[in-house]
Amino acid sequence: MIEIGKFSIPHNLFYSMVEMFQEILILSLKLAMPVIAVEIILESGIGILMKAIPQIQVFSVNVQLKILAGLMLIIVLIPVFATFIDKTITLMFDTMRNSLSMLIT
Repeated sequence: MIEIGKFSIPHNLFYSMVEMFQEILILSLKLAMPVIAVEIILESGIGILMKAIPQIQVFSVNVQLKILAGLMLIIVLIPVFATFIDKTITLMFDTMRNSLSMLIT
């Protein structure tokens, strides 16, 4: 058990943790951005289609179109995501190694 006021985090470890969380946020946004962009374009297209042809059942077309766009996006982005995840895992292990070495010293 740690007594109150006895535990302190070294300043360099604290700044390293803040930088690590910043990198995680940036990497997660980079990973999600293609999906978000396709979703915005798809929703805009469905909105235009709904205004242009009011007789069409937009909800059934919307679901099918989203499934098709999602599958196509996965097929196109698998090589890009594989490279991205490989670099991210390497960065993660380097950061963990540096943080643990700061904690020990």
